[in-house]
Amino acid sequence: MQNTDITSKSSMYRLMSLVWQYRKVLLVTLTFVFIISTIIAFLLPKWYRGSITFIVNEQGKGKLISELASAVPFNLMQMESNRVDLYVNLIKSRRVLDSLDSLYHLQQYYDIKDRQQFYKELNSDIDVRDNNDNTITLNFYYKEDAKKAAEIANKIFVELSDLSLELNSERNRSLRMYLQNSYDVTISRLRESEKKLTNFQANNQIYDVEAQLKMIIDKITELEIEKIQNEIQMLVLKSTLAQNNQEVKALETKISIMQQKINEIKYTSNKNNISLSQMPEKAIEYMNLFRDVKVLNKLLEFLIPQLENARLEEIKTSSDLQIIDNAIAEDYKAKPKRISIIFTICFLYFIVFLLVVSMYNYYLRNKNIFSQIKEQDA
Repeated sequence: MQNTDITSKSSMYRLMSLVWQYRKVLLVTLTFVFIISTIIAFLLPKWYRGSITFIVNEQGKGKLISELASAVPFNLMQMESNRVDLYVNLIKSRRVLDSLDSLYHLQQYYDIKDRQQFYKELNSDIDVRDNNDNTITLNFYYKEDAKKAAEIANKIFVELSDLSLELNSERNRSLRMYLQNSYDVTISRLRESEKKLTNFQANNQIYDVEAQLKMIIDKITELEIEKIQNEIQMLVLKSTLAQNNQEVKALETKISIMQQKINEIKYTSNKNNISLSQMPEKAIEYMNLFRDVKVLNKLLEFLIPQLENARLEEIKTSSDLQIIDNAIAEDYKAKPKRISIIFTICFLYFIVFLLVVSMYNYYLRNKNIFSQIKEQDA
């Protein structure tokens, strides 16, 4: 560690010695370089900046889309996750650059024939910064004309705002078409389900499962009770009257008819009635059809207001962008930074000077050795 410090100090000492040894040459040449760099810096053209700041409104995501996202368990449309990034990229899009060129003849101003090279050059003069607070600052640099720099910066915002309006209009139109298609499909499915339910009711005479099932069970219960009463009465008569008594035979016939009626209600169905044995299966079929109609009606109740809102959103589509600070013609140039240029050149010259004198001094100290090597080679 101590050796390293000593070496470092000795190296610094040698450099300072060289500077002092060649101080006159350094002073003269550095003065010359300073004068030349100053002349160059002041001959460089002035560049002016048009600066504009605008905000990307969150409402651009769409109130309707937010409502839909909270109402359904899936994403209806894939929206941009970061709209600020989107607009940062759109600022340098070919459409915006072409619009600027057609209005201000920038390709002729840059004097570049190749279109792709022109795009690169124009993009290099557009500086876009995301301020991380939903605002974007746009700087446009233009040579020798502060008013034109501000004018072009403002024009970029106008083009970007128009593009935002088109994107929002297309997004709202796509959403409206999606909802319209969903509405049409739902209506078609509802009509079909209603038709199936109506046909089922007409063919099976089922209109209210619970009421009809209760009515069948009540009818069977009444018949069973009446049948049991008649059977008891018949047993009583058999115990007191002869077997072939007309009254006993009449009761037997009545009981037999009642049993047939009970069996008919339980097991036999026709166009006017459905049997108890078929009721569970038919009830399930009825409930499935009824459920389809009810679900589709609920879906329709949800879609109708959303479709109306989508139509309104499409009509009143607006841009996401709102200006905060317009670009104005600045009184001072943005670049070049002349003082920085002068001192950078002088500093680089000083480094080069140290390298040259170090090499020259090294050569002088080892000149004899180099001469001996040449003699041996000869």
